Amino acid sequence: MIFDYPFFLLNYRYIIINILAYFEHGHYNIISVDYGTIAQSPCYWAAAHNVPLVANCTAQLLDALILDYKVFRLAELHVVGFSLGGQVAGHIHLFLKAGSLPRLTGNTI
Repeated sequence: MIFDYPFFLLNYRYIIINILAYFEHGHYNIISVDYGTIAQSPCYWAAAHNVPLVANCTAQLLDALILDYKVFRLAELHVVGFSLGGQVAGHIHLFLKAGSLPRLTGNTI
């Protein structure tokens, strides 16, 4: 899950609520991407500028979990992004070496 700028800075409770909602329906491995250190409020443009950087770092983590550590298969991956986090999610495919994203959801908060 990749949340919106500066949402993750203000409301971790919403993130926990979303994670718990997933767990009510099954067993999942959930990674929440916190890019707050490079997206400080009130500078939205800095956050938007860093979308490719965040996507690249996230793709590297996913590649390691899929290709090196075999934690899950690419076919099981569902990337979810909210607002600017949706832009990050959409950019992950540019850097992911494991293959194409099988499922991507972008949403607004």
